[in-house]
Order: sequence, then C-alpha cells, then structure tokens
Amino acid sequence: MKKCFERDIQEWEEREKKNKIKILKKWDFLEKRMKKDRGMWEIEEKSDVIERFKIDKAEDSLRRRMRLKRDYQASFKEYLSVAAFQEKMKSKASMQSMLSSGSGEKT
Repeated sequence: MKKCFERDIQEWEEREKKNKIKILKKWDFLEKRMKKDRGMWEIEEKSDVIERFKIDKAEDSLRRRMRLKRDYQASFKEYLSVAAFQEKMKSKASMQSMLSSGSGEKT
C-alpha cells in the first residue's frame, strides 16, 4: 500500500514538473513576442543606429501594400557609416593632440 502511494506521488510530481516546463516555455514565447520591436512591451534600447523599415512586396486584391518590414541592409549600412565617422573623428582628435603636444615642446 505504501509503495503504491509513493509511486502515485512520484507520478504526480513528474506531471507537475512537465506542466511547469510547458508553462514556462509558453510564457517565454509570449514575453519575447511582447518585448520585440513594435510589441506592446517594447524595450527601448539606446543605440546609435536608427531602425529603418520598408514596404513589404505583398499586395492585396486592390494592389495595396500595407505591411512594413524591417530594412536590415539600410540599418547595417548606416551602422557602418556611423562607425566610419566615429573612427575618423578619433583619428582627427589624435592628430590634433599630437600637433598640440608637438607645438608645446618647440616653444
């Protein structure tokens, strides 16, 4: 009788564990969906890159294109241009510091 009772408890605990895992997976899915860009709980990330969108090629029966999709190529190109600009500014600042330190020694 005691063994049967223990086995029932173990089976019940296993089912509870599986249900918890299912619930956690479902919650993670819903949370990701809510937090992604254009979601209800969107998390604003501080970044130098502006996200660009373009019109999707899908059309309805009246040949309207109503959906937007993210333009990853434009964002990446913009990221590269920002990175190049920052690098240029760093080199310019280092050149100015070298010139100012060099002129100070001559005087």
